Amino acid sequence: MGELIHPLSVVDARAKLHDGVKIGPFAVVGPNVEIGEDSEIGASANVSGWTTLGRENRVFPHACIGFEPQDLKFEGEESTLEIGDRNVIREFCTFNLGTEFGGGTTRVGSLQPRRPRFASWKPYCLHEWSHTCRARRYWGRRYDRCP
Repeated sequence: MGELIHPLSVVDARAKLHDGVKIGPFAVVGPNVEIGEDSEIGASANVSGWTTLGRENRVFPHACIGFEPQDLKFEGEESTLEIGDRNVIREFCTFNLGTEFGGGTTRVGSLQPRRPRFASWKPYCLHEWSHTCRARRYWGRRYDRCP
């Protein structure tokens, strides 16, 4: 199927984009980024740093993913951000790289489908102005129900 990259977006040639990735206008994707199958990066979103997004993630406009942490002890050491599958990252969310103090990696887990009888699964999402950093782990934890 290939990727759908808007002509007004900026995607570094070294970024690894899997099949079905959609990138909106004015979005910026840096050189050390890997984006999984069927993920969508919204308009004016920025994905940078050593960042890996899993499959079927949705990043809404103006989110900042993979930039330096706001921890004053951070001195440019090598660190990463790993985001699992099927996450919804709403407008203006910030996901920072990890810090040495926290193990060097910020991890956000995959959201698993709930399997109640006769009900389809609904993803959980991080809403606007949310902020994650300092190598905290968010494996499959529920934050806020999407509308």
